[in-house]
Amino acid sequence: MCGLRVLDLYDTRIMSLPSSISSLINLRVLYLNNCGELMELPPQLEKLKSLEILDLRGTGILTLPEELAQLTGLKCLRVSFKQNFGCPNHINGKPKDLIPSNVIACLSSLQELSIDVDFKNQSWNQIVDRVAEEVASLKALTSLCFYFPKLSCFETFIKNSKSWKGNSMGWEDNGFRSFRILVGNHRVDTFRGFDFFGYTAERHLRFSAGEEDIPFALSKVLNKALSFELIGHHCAKNLSVFGTKYLKEVEACTVEECNEIESIIDGTINWCLVRILAKATPNQPPKTDLQVEDCFEIKNIIEEGSIVQYDSLPRLKNMELCNLPKLFSVCEYNSFEWPSLEIMKIKTCLELKDLPFSVENAPRLRVIECTTNWWNKLNDFAKDRLKDLHSFS
Repeated sequence: MCGLRVLDLYDTRIMSLPSSISSLINLRVLYLNNCGELMELPPQLEKLKSLEILDLRGTGILTLPEELAQLTGLKCLRVSFKQNFGCPNHINGKPKDLIPSNVIACLSSLQELSIDVDFKNQSWNQIVDRVAEEVASLKALTSLCFYFPKLSCFETFIKNSKSWKGNSMGWEDNGFRSFRILVGNHRVDTFRGFDFFGYTAERHLRFSAGEEDIPFALSKVLNKALSFELIGHHCAKNLSVFGTKYLKEVEACTVEECNEIESIIDGTINWCLVRILAKATPNQPPKTDLQVEDCFEIKNIIEEGSIVQYDSLPRLKNMELCNLPKLFSVCEYNSFEWPSLEIMKIKTCLELKDLPFSVENAPRLRVIECTTNWWNKLNDFAKDRLKDLHSFS
């Protein structure tokens, strides 16, 4: 079968690849994703010089073979080390690295690289600096999925990455066409993809560096992000600390376990939000979602006393508020307009006893998902205004 171009073994129970795979000299695409019983790749893989796409996500592979470095024509490599990460591969009694030295650096044609790692995987922490340095040497890279446990490693990568700084692939400014970059010990193993509102983004940033100050390198990536997760950060009181000019592309945002957060919007961020959320393409205006979860100090969504224009959130379609024990106000201004708001989800916000919505300022609001207990504690004026919209969960 030396003329074979594509071999798709997705989600099969294959346990090994035969050495005769070396005969597939014209193979360009090899899908092994979700082959959970496949534990290793044969050294004969190095013979596949025409291979351009190799997908190893969801396999039982514990380490990439050194022979992979011979596939210099490879344009797309996707790999995950989530299965069996507690069982390191050993050779002569010594643990072998997940990714051997110089393998990534040799794949100079790579345009897409995805390395998905469990955040508890200490083996990754031991090699991530070296691997990030090799990734930074790639010049053709336009798509990256990567986990930086340490902020210093992330900063060094952004500073030195040839593909991030270069524009040979058509970028007018620095950046990748797509990315999923996770920074800090995020403690959240799965990538949400903002599925809670059916939203997915091709440029995603998650930041959860605890007490760390916000570096300029983060702002450079945030400036390109379409979706942003802020998790477990204990310094920011609102999103304005990231610099409003760097939030101009963000269309969806999650704030979670940020105990110092007191508001999402303050007076300084308002001007930028008009630009962020009003931004549209001729064919499809962006939908905008806001989820605020597990922030124990937040008191307002729009900060009390802020000077906020009445039409500052023209594209906000979905809002979810979950486990915010001190939240008592979404917005103090009843004249504030919510022209696109359709769905409101509220869970464990016991101090929130009023909502600023009405037929006049939120004409598209069609459902408020909440518990019976929370609805019963809502003040009577709000109940009268919203009585036909509640849906108990």
